[in-house]
Amino acid sequence: MSIQLRHQQIIKILQEEGSADVNKLANRLSVTGATIRADLRKLESQGYLQRYHGGAMLTEEGQSQDSLVETRKRNIARYAASLLRDGDSVLFDASTTVRHMVKFMYHLHDLTLFTNGIGLAKELVKNSSNKVVLIGGVLQPDGDLVKGLRGFSITDGLNIGKTFISCSGFTFKNGLSTFDVEEAEVMRERIAVAGQVIALIDSSKFGTSGVAPFATLNEVAMVITDEGIDAEAIEQFRRSGTELVVVNEHGVSNYVRRQRDYFTIGFANLDNSGFAADVLASLEAAAEKQNIRLIVKNNQLNSELALKNADDLLDEGIDLMIEYHIDERIGGVIMDKFNRHRVPVICIDIPMIGATYFGVDNYNAGLMAGEALGEWIMEHWGGHYDRILILEEPRGGTLTASRIYGQIDGLQKILGKITDGKRIYLNSGNRIDVSKSSVMETLRAYPEFHRLAILPFNDDAAIGACRAARELNREKDIIIVGQGASPITRAELRNQDSRVMGSTAFWPEQYGEKVIDIAKRILDGQRVPNAVTMQHTFLTAKNINQFYPEG
Repeated sequence: MSIQLRHQQIIKILQEEGSADVNKLANRLSVTGATIRADLRKLESQGYLQRYHGGAMLTEEGQSQDSLVETRKRNIARYAASLLRDGDSVLFDASTTVRHMVKFMYHLHDLTLFTNGIGLAKELVKNSSNKVVLIGGVLQPDGDLVKGLRGFSITDGLNIGKTFISCSGFTFKNGLSTFDVEEAEVMRERIAVAGQVIALIDSSKFGTSGVAPFATLNEVAMVITDEGIDAEAIEQFRRSGTELVVVNEHGVSNYVRRQRDYFTIGFANLDNSGFAADVLASLEAAAEKQNIRLIVKNNQLNSELALKNADDLLDEGIDLMIEYHIDERIGGVIMDKFNRHRVPVICIDIPMIGATYFGVDNYNAGLMAGEALGEWIMEHWGGHYDRILILEEPRGGTLTASRIYGQIDGLQKILGKITDGKRIYLNSGNRIDVSKSSVMETLRAYPEFHRLAILPFNDDAAIGACRAARELNREKDIIIVGQGASPITRAELRNQDSRVMGSTAFWPEQYGEKVIDIAKRILDGQRVPNAVTMQHTFLTAKNINQFYPEG
């Protein structure tokens, strides 16, 4: 008997008898007194009972244990309903857990639904866009259920994508079972006609076996249960290869993904140039190496397109999403789409609440660049400067803004406080041409300034500033640090006349292997940190060949 079932039996005995001593419970359940005492401590910690010397009695919460089971069934049903898509073809049994799904399906349209439950069919047909097909057979005495195999002939030749089933009991040895032999035959037919079998099994069913098994675990694509499942059962699911989803009041608490030949991962890239192109190349190489199907979309720095890409990738049935989009403001909207479909997300460089962050350690990446620039100014300009040009990207949000804060703090560590009057903030637009235009306009506005230090959001902003000064023949008036150490910036570092004096390396060529490793751990149900950041190095003409050998 599983721990969960034993706990439920203890509560049932106490409900029937009001109270019971340890020896009586141990005899009834064929376990030791020590086991019962451990069970009582656990149930007391959960608020279901109150112990006294030698025994226990139920609290009010324990008396309402039946309502706890119903709550857990509703949580299971809510998650199960989230697996449905508009236009799906679905076969339902008439279990109470499946019935709970109906209240979470009203937003769906154009479903074709098959069931032998008359009451369930009446609820489903209230959505006029649905087509509800009642499977025929012998009407049961309660007037709410039809039984028999003949009704399944109506499904011949039809493509039924999913069937949602429950059971009276489940063990790893016998699989799913019922106490009704005739119902077992019907359940076997359900499994035979559906493309994907999804079992909704609340934890009270674990460890119980009915007289009529109807499905082995290998025949089930996914089992959805509640937090009452124990760690030993979760580990058995891991070994079985069947996908397990554990839900609670707040959502999904644990995944054990089914072992497959490959996973499908979506990647919406920032755009297809520079740094983002390097990230894409590394992801494609890592995905191919790990036998992962990678579906790539291009956000093109456009928020409307990013939202459409999210929808398109969900339609592809992805297992996990890697999102790289510049506009932090729509991160919540994008996350909501994936949350609704229970698709985990890794975000690249731009944070999204609820996603695993991977990328730049923004503040420290900026800090080392600011300190290096300050030391250059001390050595070459005697610590004097006319203005600090700060090339921002407001859409990146607060975390990427910390890259700018780090540069300013690093500069101030060397040069002292930089007053507001010495700062000029410009929008880099995350593009070379926008940065070039902004800096060119500023240089024209201030012809008298000959010591301008430039702190950019990224390398594209740095290169835009460099090109603006070059075109106006004012290169000697500026000094620039970069953020990213992109190929075009590395070429500048090798140019002895360039005014780009260094750049913090972000190593985009390493992103793919690290991100795919995180993705696999998430898909395997392992816990991962909320944020994983790169280790950075500030590159200059002196050390560039050490990290990026020329040629």
